[in-house]
Amino acid sequence: MWASRRLCSGLVGKNTWARVEALQRNQAFIDRYREARADHLAGRQALFPAGTWWLHRFAGVKCAELGATAPPS
Repeated sequence: MWASRRLCSGLVGKNTWARVEALQRNQAFIDRYREARADHLAGRQALFPAGTWWLHRFAGVKCAELGATAPPS
């Protein structure tokens, strides 16, 4: 029963707003990653979000710098 209620340790805390902000940051990362992956697979220039070190190191893709803001949509 409890297996379906597992929490990510990075999103646990007493401050509801901090948790909501973390969830929004995670979703923004996933959205930027999916968009960059689609561009990459289509052969277009792609800029992956910061935090995708493996792809940068081993697949040679370009990644945003840490602390960089999201590109305009």
